[in-house]
Amino acid sequence: MRLFQWRGRTSKASFRDRVFGVLREKLPAATIEATGDLDIRITDLPTGKILNVWLGRAYEEFSKAPGGADEIIARHVRGTLAAADEPAIELQRIIPTIMSRDWLDSQRQAAGFDPLVEPYNADLVIIYADYRDGIQYGHRSDFEPLGISVEAIRKQALANLRRMIEKIKVVGSDGCYILGAGGTLDSSLVLLDEVLENAGLQISGRPLIGVSDRGSFWVVDDANPWAVVNASAGVAKCYRSEQYAISMNLYQRLGPVWEPLDSGPVDDAHPIPNLEVIDIYATKKGGGADLVVIVASPLSADARSMFRLARKLDAYLQEINTDVHRQECGEARRDTTSIIVRLHPDSDPAIEEVLRTAVGWAENRNASLQVKNLDD
Repeated sequence: MRLFQWRGRTSKASFRDRVFGVLREKLPAATIEATGDLDIRITDLPTGKILNVWLGRAYEEFSKAPGGADEIIARHVRGTLAAADEPAIELQRIIPTIMSRDWLDSQRQAAGFDPLVEPYNADLVIIYADYRDGIQYGHRSDFEPLGISVEAIRKQALANLRRMIEKIKVVGSDGCYILGAGGTLDSSLVLLDEVLENAGLQISGRPLIGVSDRGSFWVVDDANPWAVVNASAGVAKCYRSEQYAISMNLYQRLGPVWEPLDSGPVDDAHPIPNLEVIDIYATKKGGGADLVVIVASPLSADARSMFRLARKLDAYLQEINTDVHRQECGEARRDTTSIIVRLHPDSDPAIEEVLRTAVGWAENRNASLQVKNLDD
């Protein structure tokens, strides 16, 4: 049976009213209000939830294909009814989760995603979720029936997180560690300062942290150049391979929050000025290539420099395993493909030592790693 016939151009408000009518039929006991040209608010549901329904995506679909109006409206109504039937959010089940700003923006664009969010730092946000069989991100209006402020929700969510974490496991050594709280909640450990008091962490300098994905929380000793390089490589690997990726950055504590250790890929004042270019790319006649990192000024072994060096090398190793590289140079192999780091002679001696311990990392990704003096 057809819901209605479309004749001519339909305004946003008219489209909303037609959806409104279907929802009123499906939810006779609820209070349904039009709050904007493409906005509907539903209250007095049996679950106690409040739904704010945005029809922008539905109207966009309809505008492109008016003949599919019945299916478009039916599909969006089904989604609304499913949300209406879900249990109301319970204060004792709310947890704070950490995700990237980029991820949040992409979700909002793709599906009208509008959860309860607070900013955390330049990269990350806190998204409040309902934790039952897993993490469920509700609409921010789902939190309205609680009748409390965001500050009160934050306080309770942190208390819930602490209650739900039964034990924190520490894996690693020599200044590079991964802390585990069961997988689902691991990245949220960034919000709990006390986790850094764990006896399994041997940190001589300042701690750095990483949240490569939802199931990983890294702790790194910034005074250990090897640990920073090792963690940077591990964070990048997990970011690319694990579900629910968050960030490839490491973070340092500045005031009440953790801020990015490195501000971005380009810094012309740094000895490694650009993480997004290959400094020298020399292909070989018989196949293979030499990819050269040029460190034209003295490089210190501080944590930020070690992070940039690791990210630079990781980008090179990614490049040699792309289809484009295979087409130009053949399959990358450690006997034909080299990554050569040419260091300024006044660089910290610790850097060359760290790079020599990274040879196996490069070989496992189909390249040899060589360290040479810039003047040679």
